[in-house]
Formats: sequence, structure tokens, C-alpha cells
Amino acid sequence: MEDCLGRARREHGEASLEVGEALNNLANLRKDMGQIAEAESLYLQALEICQETLGDQHPNYSAGLNNLAVLLRETGRYEEAEPLYRQVLEIDREALGERHPDYATGLNNLAVLLRETGRHAEAESLYRQALEIGRETLGEQHPDYATRLNNLGTLLAETEHHEEAEVLYRRALEIDRATLGEQHPDYAGRLNNLAELLRATGRHKDAEPLYRQALNVFRAALGDEHPHTRGVAHNYAALLRAHSPDSPALAELEAAFGEGIGRD
Repeated sequence: MEDCLGRARREHGEASLEVGEALNNLANLRKDMGQIAEAESLYLQALEICQETLGDQHPNYSAGLNNLAVLLRETGRYEEAEPLYRQVLEIDREALGERHPDYATGLNNLAVLLRETGRHAEAESLYRQALEIGRETLGEQHPDYATRLNNLGTLLAETEHHEEAEVLYRRALEIDRATLGEQHPDYAGRLNNLAELLRATGRHKDAEPLYRQALNVFRAALGDEHPHTRGVAHNYAALLRAHSPDSPALAELEAAFGEGIGRD
């Protein structure tokens, strides 16, 4: 990525769109590596170039704002992220219209922040708007539509609307099975979410095979040290500790992830 940035600077100049794109791509990489301060600096540099070349009402500028907002939200800086998400929506509303898939993505992203900060009613409204736009623009068999179903399902599960949440989770699983396949990490994530709901509603025997399947997919796709893998391992172990403490599966989890796995 750094080589790409250097080449873009040599061939196109410091303030070019190509340099801005390279900065943004490098920022994404740094964020994924956990180098948050460097990623933030790179996002800001990319935004400055985009503003100078395309203006601050261009969809590319809103995309850069969204990337920065995601970083801020994921690091708990909600008060800084929220106005950026709302600015993204304003730009995309004017530039693309309210029925565009990118506008729906903006609604979804703001809804995630609102859910994480406890504003469930407002988040639910935005999730449902994003879902409706996705149905119209992407269709009901698109992986992004499955993501929207899953996100709304998560909010409904958290607010104890379990029946509707289960319907949405199962529909998301169907779509991902057909479009991504059963070995995709997104599919495993849906399995884990459904298992969590089943556990919360007392259906422990139904939850257990879903946890096991999700764990196997994550281990194969991401490895044992990935947070998603360890998260579902924790959930699976917690279920076994509560309801099947003598299960050989629990001993296997402890051997792979440590004796404390699944303990709160």
C-alpha cells in the first residue's frame, strides 16, 4: 500500500485524486491492523484532498467521511462520529437521493451508532428505512440485504422482540447460504446471532449445534485468535458450562482457547 501511495504521488502529484484514494486505502489497512492514530491521520489527509479536488458535497467526500466515522465509532468516540454520519446522510441525500443504496448504507451506519448508544427507537426507524430501500434497490436475495435483516434482528433481540428477531435472523441465514455459502464468515456470524437468541429464550439444545457450526467456520476462515472466533467460542462454552458442564465439547474448547473460556 505504501508503494502504491508513493507511485501515485510521483505520477499524479501530491493533491491528486489518485493520492487521496491511495491514502484512504492505506488508512483502511492501518485500521485493520489496529494502528488507529495513523489510520485517522491518513483518513483526514484523504478527506482534505477530496475536498480540494471534488468539493465537500461530492459522494466521494461523503464516503471518506463515513470511513472516518466508522473508525471513531469503533473506538468509542461516539460524539465525534455521530455528526459525521449525519453529514454523510445530508450529502448523499442531495447528491444521490433517498432511494439510493449508498443512502441506505448511511442510514444503517447511523443506526448502528444509535443502537450502541442506547437510542433504540430512533435506530429501529433508520434500520427499517435502510431495509426498505435495500429491498427496492438490491433485491431480497442480496448479501447486503441479509446484513440489514441481521442488524435489525440484533436490535429487536436486544429489546426482547424475540419472535420478529428470529424471523429476520433465519431469513438472513437463508440469503447468505444461497449467496455466500455455508463456509463464509458472515454466515457464521448469523449462526452465532441466532444461537444467542435461542439461548436467551431457553432453547439451549437448539442453540448448541449452531454455536458449534459457527465456531468451525470461523476457525477455518479466520483462525483461533481472531476476535470473531474467540467470541463464538466464549458463547458456546458459556452455554455448555450452564447446561452440559461434563460435555467433551467443553473440554475441547478449554484445550483450544484456555480454561477460562466461557466464564463471565
